[in-house]
Amino acid sequence: MPETEESRLTPTAVPIRFVVQRFSRGEALYHKPTIRERESNMKQLTKLLAISAVGSIFLGTALEAQTLDPTGTYDVSISADFDGQIMELSGTTTFETSDDGLAGSIEVEVPGAPASGPGQLSNITVEGMGMTFSVDAEGMVVSFRVRFGDEGFRGTFDLGGFGGGTITGVKR
Repeated sequence: MPETEESRLTPTAVPIRFVVQRFSRGEALYHKPTIRERESNMKQLTKLLAISAVGSIFLGTALEAQTLDPTGTYDVSISADFDGQIMELSGTTTFETSDDGLAGSIEVEVPGAPASGPGQLSNITVEGMGMTFSVDAEGMVVSFRVRFGDEGFRGTFDLGGFGGGTITGVKR
């Protein structure tokens, strides 16, 4: 069957020996796109770029809407594992803006222990919808890692090698 312009443009399965023969003769294994094909490709590219631009605008708007503003008071529930002993605790956490960025405190009611007042949060770092912070609990540094959602936050904490647990905060 003689090779026509149409047959050169139509993809077909060919035996590998045909490809090797054409290559060994120095013939092109591809075809140069026609003006009509280039125009069609440019139209498709233009549509793709327009759709991408619109998508970026909507995505940017959605990302701006998710900027974390943790300020406020949260009722917290804590499940702590103190070296194998599980304790369920409750209390409050407060985040507020300060001259240095964010400040905050946490106060937890421990059954059978005298009230010691709120512990001041330190090393507060916000990244996306997540936050890390620490509190000095009578000489033991407790490190928290939480992720904020619609109603508050959830996360974990480490008791400096003596255990850890989970924390959940619901905004008041």
